Amino acid sequence: MWQDPDQEIRAEIVEGIVRAYTDTLSAGILAKNVFQEVAVEMNRGDQAHSQIETLLTSVGKGEEKGLEVHFRSIAVEGKKSISGFQYYAAAMSAMFILFTAAFGAEYFIQESRLHTYERILLSGRGRGVLFAGRFLSTSLFSLLQMILLLLFSRFLFGVNWGDPLSLLPLLLLVSLGVGGLSLLLSAINHVAGNEKGSEIFSGFITQIMALAGGSFIPAAYLPDEVRLLGDYTINGASLQGFVKVMQGYSLREITPVFLSLSIMTLLFMAAALAISRLKEV
Repeated sequence: MWQDPDQEIRAEIVEGIVRAYTDTLSAGILAKNVFQEVAVEMNRGDQAHSQIETLLTSVGKGEEKGLEVHFRSIAVEGKKSISGFQYYAAAMSAMFILFTAAFGAEYFIQESRLHTYERILLSGRGRGVLFAGRFLSTSLFSLLQMILLLLFSRFLFGVNWGDPLSLLPLLLLVSLGVGGLSLLLSAINHVAGNEKGSEIFSGFITQIMALAGGSFIPAAYLPDEVRLLGDYTINGASLQGFVKVMQGYSLREITPVFLSLSIMTLLFMAAALAISRLKEV
C-alpha cells in the first residue's frame, strides 16, 4: 500500500480494513487445506467436500476462535534442514543464470553485425564453430559467475552450500544448460537479425520462469500446474539441485536433476541448430 504522509489516520484505517480482510481470507484457506488433508487421510474425502462451505462460513463469522493451530517441524533422518537465507541464496542464483543466457545471446548478434559469422563461413569452417564458441564461452562465464556468487554468499553471509563434491558436477551441468539456452536465444536473434528475442526473454519470460521455478515463492506453495511447469525450466531444476545438495542428498539421489539438466541442454542445442538453418533458406 502507498500511504500519503499527510493522511496518516486515513491510511491506517484503510490498512486495517485490508489487513482484516486478508487475515480472514488466509484463515479460511488454511482451514480448508487442513480440513481436506485430514479428510483424505481418513478416507472421508467425499464427505469433506460437501462440508467445505460450512467450514468457511464458520471461519468467516469467527465461530472457530476457540480452535488452535499448532505447527511442528519434523526432521528427515539423514537430511539437513535449510534456512530461508540458504533457500533464497540458491533461488536468486538460479534466477540470475537466466539473465546470463540472455546476455550471451546479445553478444552473438553483435558478432553478427561485425560480420564475424560471414568471415567464419568464408574460411570454410562452418557456422558450427561460431555456435560452439558461443556455447562454450557462455557456459564458462556462467560457471565463473555462479562460483563467485557461491563464494560471496559463503564468506560474507555464511551460507552453507553443502558438499563440494556434489555441488561441482551440479554447477557444471547448470553451466552447460545456460550455454545451451544462450545458444537457442542466439539462433533466434540471428534469424530475426536483432536482439528482440533475448530482450523479450530477459524482460518478460525470465520473470515467468523465475516464478514457476520457485525463485520468488518456494515451489511447495505454488499450484500444481505452475510447479509442474517449473520442474521443466532450467532454473527450476537448478534450484532443486542446489536445495538437495544443501540438505545433504547423495549424488545418486540427485541423479534425476542431473538427467533433467542434461536433457534440457541437448534440446536447447538441437532447437538452436534447427532454427539457425532457417537463415540459410
